[in-house]
Amino acid sequence: MVYLKIDRLALCLQMASPLNPHTTMKKSLMNRFLGFVAVPIAMAFAVESLPAETVIYNLTNKINGILIPGATSTWAGVAISDISGGVSLTFSISPDLALNPNTSGTFISAWYLNFDQTKTISSKNLVSQVGQFVMPTVDVSNNNFDPANFSGSPKNFDIRIDFGNSGGPTKRFGVGESATFNFLGTVTAKSFDVLNNTPPSSGENAAAVGLYHEAAEVQGYTFNGRTSSATYVTAPEPTAALLLLMGAGIYCVVLRKRPIAEA
Repeated sequence: MVYLKIDRLALCLQMASPLNPHTTMKKSLMNRFLGFVAVPIAMAFAVESLPAETVIYNLTNKINGILIPGATSTWAGVAISDISGGVSLTFSISPDLALNPNTSGTFISAWYLNFDQTKTISSKNLVSQVGQFVMPTVDVSNNNFDPANFSGSPKNFDIRIDFGNSGGPTKRFGVGESATFNFLGTVTAKSFDVLNNTPPSSGENAAAVGLYHEAAEVQGYTFNGRTSSATYVTAPEPTAALLLLMGAGIYCVVLRKRPIAEA
């Protein structure tokens, strides 16, 4: 933790100081100096030693179609992690949907993402899967894909993961299943923090119209006894690196305001 590193660094600096505690310099000044010096140095060490970054995008907002009954904000999502030479993307649908007969047949037929076009994707491979769904196809082309209810010129998304919707329930990407891809190139997890170009048409849910990081076409669940579908979109959650820096900043403010006893 960054706090542990700060405390240790402050202790080391104090032990190595040529100042004698019996000199005229007050201990409070020494402590303030150590605080200002230790915090930025410790932050630098902490950021440098951070593990590979992971960004999580959950399908949180419905922009058209019927709301999935009882689904939480984490019913489906993709985790994008830095790996050597590129990123790993794991798409998943929560097994919790199997507990409700209205959602047990839910599946995603296509998933769309964007990425920074100054980066490259030289290869893309499915490296593992949980479930018996048909191997999806992955297409990458700048601004070349539109999910249902989107329209624009150019189109909105750069990546389409096509899971399909044929072959019956066992061949679809459904509840409790996951798929992990490796995309190699210069892309990183941060490269996917890119919005689509134009808002989707408003449909019946005008309040949800906006720009998004990803979208998915969802089908197979039932509402009032009828099979339904929808397009869901998402926004990113804070990354581990961002939270660490925020915590370190708060610690620095607290350190400056904390009263220090005089010698």
